[in-house]
Amino acid sequence: MFLKSPKESYQLEDVPHVGAIVHHATGEKCSRCWKVLEEVSTESQLCGRCAKVVEHYEI
Repeated sequence: MFLKSPKESYQLEDVPHVGAIVHHATGEKCSRCWKVLEEVSTESQLCGRCAKVVEHYEI
């Protein structure tokens, strides 16, 4: 049984029966890795992962 992708989804002709629906991410953009995440600190403008790296390498 094959399911069809919704008509509003982005589809490629070369890949039948597969589609993607794109939404804007929620949150803020990390100033280091540029990922948009809800966990980005407004104070440091970094996500948790990048904050740990920066803290480790701070001189």
